[in-house]
Amino acid sequence: DISKQLNPEIQVLICAESKEEAVVIRKDNIGEVFYAKEELAKNMSHHILNQIELAHQSTAH
Repeated sequence: DISKQLNPEIQVLICAESKEEAVVIRKDNIGEVFYAKEELAKNMSHHILNQIELAHQSTAH
């Protein structure tokens, strides 16, 4: 809240530890909210897909 008062253009990123916490923070509309477990799952999925793509590229040549 103070950071927004000092600099209205500042981008606030928040890591929520639970879905419930993320919902509450999003309602306050103070910044971009990330739910830790969801972000971890997205990154793991992205990594797996990249590995599959790399394996496919190496067998295609």
